[in-house]
Amino acid sequence: MMFLRKSLYLLGLLSFLTACSSGGGGSSATSYTGITSKASISDTNAQSLSVSSTEAAKSANSANSFSSFKTGTNSFDAKAFIKKSAESAIQSNAIDVSEGICSSGTVSIDGIDENTDVNSNLNLTIRYGNCTISDLAPPVMVNGTASFQGQLNGTFTLTYSNFTVTSNGMTETINMTITCSQTSCSTSSDFTGSDGRSYRLENFDISGSEFSGYSVSGRVYDPEYGYIDISTTTPITFNCSNGFPGTGVIEFSDGTNAGNIAFNDCFSYSVTFNGSTVTYSW
Repeated sequence: MMFLRKSLYLLGLLSFLTACSSGGGGSSATSYTGITSKASISDTNAQSLSVSSTEAAKSANSANSFSSFKTGTNSFDAKAFIKKSAESAIQSNAIDVSEGICSSGTVSIDGIDENTDVNSNLNLTIRYGNCTISDLAPPVMVNGTASFQGQLNGTFTLTYSNFTVTSNGMTETINMTITCSQTSCSTSSDFTGSDGRSYRLENFDISGSEFSGYSVSGRVYDPEYGYIDISTTTPITFNCSNGFPGTGVIEFSDGTNAGNIAFNDCFSYSVTFNGSTVTYSW
C-alpha cells in the first residue's frame, strides 16, 4: 500500500492535505472572490502573508496526498488508487471495475474501448460511489468524479469535481486541476484554508518526499492583500498531526520586497521582514 505523503512526482492521481471538514488546512468547493492585484508587503501585513504562504504550501502538498488520513502503517494514496482504477478498466476493457477496486460500492469509467491500452492517450471520466477500501484501518470511502487526460506513464492532467475521501469521521473534498509530468506537478485551485479564508493557487509546483522534505514554488492570492510569489529556501516537512509544517523555510515576495517564514516546530513559526524577526504560535 502506498504511503500517504508520497511526492507529487510519483505516478498516480490527486488528493488533498489536511483539508478536512473537521479541521486542518485545505480545500472545499470554494470560489475565490478576493483581491487579484499584486500585494505590497509591509510590516503590518508580513505575518498575514506568511500565513497565506503556509496555507498555499499545505494545499499544494494536499494535491499529492490525504495526509490527514495517515493511520499507523496504513495510508490512502488517492493517486495510486485512481491509477489502479484506470489500469484495471484498460486491462479488462470494462466500464465497471468495482470488483477488485472496492470492498463495497462502485467504480465506473467512461472513455475505454477495445483499442485502449496503457500507452494510449486517455480521456477518462472516473466515477466513485461509496467505494470503500476496507483493508485500511480505519476503512476509507471514496465518492465523486475525477477526469484523467493524458498518459498513465507520461504527462497527464487531472480534474477533480466534488471528489471526497472519508475516513475515521473526517471528509476531504477536492475541486482542483493538476498537470503532472514524470517528475513534478503544477496545480491551480481555489481553496479554503484552515483559517477560514479563501485563497487561490496558480502555477504551483511541488517536488520531494516525506524524507527529504518538499520544495514548493508558485503564486498565492491572499483575499485581503493580493498575490505574492513564494518558494522554499529550505525544504519543508509535513509530519505534524495539526497539519502545519514542522521544519523548513518559505520566502514570499511581491517583486520588490521579500520576507520569509521559518517553521520552528509543529506549534510555532518565525517571520522575518525588513530586518526584524518575530515568533508566533499557530
